[in-house]
Amino acid sequence: MTDSAGGVGGSANGGMGGGSADGDSSIGGGSPGSENSLGSPTNGAGLADSPTTAETLSRSPTTADQLSCSLTTAEQLAASAGTLGQALDLSKDASLDVSICSTQDKSVNIGHVEAEYSAPDADLNTEKAKAHASVGISGEINIADAETEIGLGRLGQLDAKVTAGTINAHGKIEAKAEIKGLTDTSASLKASAGAEAMAIDGHAGFEVSITPKTVGDTLGGLYNSYVDPVVDSVAGRDVPEIPEVPDNFDHGIVIGGHIDGGYGASLKGSAGIEIGDGKGVKVSGSFKAGLGPVVGAGATFGAK
Repeated sequence: MTDSAGGVGGSANGGMGGGSADGDSSIGGGSPGSENSLGSPTNGAGLADSPTTAETLSRSPTTADQLSCSLTTAEQLAASAGTLGQALDLSKDASLDVSICSTQDKSVNIGHVEAEYSAPDADLNTEKAKAHASVGISGEINIADAETEIGLGRLGQLDAKVTAGTINAHGKIEAKAEIKGLTDTSASLKASAGAEAMAIDGHAGFEVSITPKTVGDTLGGLYNSYVDPVVDSVAGRDVPEIPEVPDNFDHGIVIGGHIDGGYGASLKGSAGIEIGDGKGVKVSGSFKAGLGPVVGAGATFGAK
């Protein structure tokens, strides 16, 4: 029956057939060179070269694989909650010091945020007769600040600081005592409190220790650094440097002070006393107040 036009047969003009070499079927046959009504080739080799759906899925990571390579939302929330819990753990001393931009030594900061918390605590070591107690909290935010320190050898140092757009508040009490023997007793008590909001604030201070050792070592250091090399050059040999003064001569007075000035609102004060620990007796105090123009000053005096 090779000449019949059967509906399902394999003739050249069959309605749904697709077996003849030159025939065109309405829905597509599998013979080489034929086209179906959708215009896609029915080449068997083409189908063999294209991956099946199963092969495609086998080559791509499954949903389980993707989840195993990343933290789930629950794990991320748990980690965030743990970090936040540690940051807010007030049972331990904590501090925060962050700047949007700052120099490596943090002498200049922009967008500076600083906070410190000291939990109420007290400890006593009867073996060495130590005691310690402290409690405090402080915080500060400012737009920018810059500070510098100039060392004066063993004599002491000068310091200065300028702050713009600052808000701060603090309160702290600290007491320490240590008794190692009749000649090694040391103790200190410090307290400070206050708050301020300043548009601009400036500070300049100094502290010097005037003893035979500090004066002698400072002058000797200057000579050794700048004069001795010249002397060696003129003499044509290594002239001995000036040696340090023995520690037995490190007795004298300690004097310090600072002044503050700026514009804003402020009310702050501090006081402290230190005894022993190689410092002799040292007393300090400061006060700063104003609404509009703000002024402040502080002083330190001691004997060692």
